[in-house]
Amino acid sequence: MRACKLLLILLLLSSSTVFAEKKIKIAVIPKSTHPWWLKMKAGAQKAAQEQNAQIFWISPETEDQVEKQIEFMNGLIDKTDGIVLAPLDTEKLVASVEKAMAQKKPVAIVDAMINTSKTTSFLATDNKKAGAVAAAEMAKALTTKIQPKTKPKVAIYRFIKGIQTTDDRALGFEEAAAKLQQFEIIREDFYAGTTEVTSINEATRLLKKYPDLKGIFAVNWPSFENLYRAVKKTGSAGKIKLVGIDEPEACLDGIRKGEVSAVIMQDPFNMGYLGVKAVVNALKNKPVEKHIDTGTVVITAENIDSPEIKKALKPKSE
Repeated sequence: MRACKLLLILLLLSSSTVFAEKKIKIAVIPKSTHPWWLKMKAGAQKAAQEQNAQIFWISPETEDQVEKQIEFMNGLIDKTDGIVLAPLDTEKLVASVEKAMAQKKPVAIVDAMINTSKTTSFLATDNKKAGAVAAAEMAKALTTKIQPKTKPKVAIYRFIKGIQTTDDRALGFEEAAAKLQQFEIIREDFYAGTTEVTSINEATRLLKKYPDLKGIFAVNWPSFENLYRAVKKTGSAGKIKLVGIDEPEACLDGIRKGEVSAVIMQDPFNMGYLGVKAVVNALKNKPVEKHIDTGTVVITAENIDSPEIKKALKPKSE
């Protein structure tokens, strides 16, 4: 299916009749087909409209399909003017990125770093900072009028081993917790994995093994969403403080119900928007910042229904 989609895109790119006027052709390659990435697509589309560009969106199904990303990169380098890439691996995509840059095809890296300096720009959440913000929100959520005799125990619900973005969030959370000295992080790692079944099962195992947990930090959308499902399934909703990065609809609803303490929302729209602009500016020999922090927003019960949060949750490409 993905091979067919790549072939279709290549046919469109090779056709001289596709464009009524000369447009900059930019491939945008996210990490998966997960709905979170559609916000990045909306941002890329908005920038394309403003910059007289055409984007070609193609993605692997899940975040463990690195070889698919490499296939897409190599197939699109010669057919496009530039690429926006959210890499699934820090090493395996280096050759493809450097090949594109050597051919004067700008490559904007978004969301996760790659181990080469030969890129146009890196645009992403400061993940360690996001983890630190999550730790501060956890500390607030755990604050009580009566000081407990022992520090409350908190777990980190991780995603997949070796994913830099989520590893950095966990590290930022740990470092901030050490400075705050308001809760204790259990020293056992639990990984959600890429499927709903494994994620819910592992979250359930965590909850059963540590019944005295007072809080859990989830490092991304799937781990957060499935953790919340497991918490509700085991009857722990409202008893354990939940803080997570990204904004599954169920977790936003959990804020309104008092079952989720805080959501740390990234800005994938900005990643797509600024990523496409970086490629266009590079092609026009305009200045491009080498590193751009796309920022985060904290959502709690106090601000979830504010106009600013509503706009951030549902960005429009037009």
